[in-house]
Amino acid sequence: YKIGQLIRSPQIFPLILSIGKIAIIHEAVENGSLEELKTNLSRKKYALAKDRPTGASILHKAVVYGHVDILR
Repeated sequence: YKIGQLIRSPQIFPLILSIGKIAIIHEAVENGSLEELKTNLSRKKYALAKDRPTGASILHKAVVYGHVDILR
């Protein structure tokens, strides 16, 4: 496989999209952007996904960053 072929692979492409979506969701929480979070939080698995470097969930981050509106 070449890199381009692998990325377009039906097994790999959804995984790449999910990783990107999780990063967007975590960034929205860190920035306190409730609307962006609502827009991107389309599946339960994204709400439960943890940040790779820290292992923190979006609820953990909302507490750490003091975003009470996201916690509600």
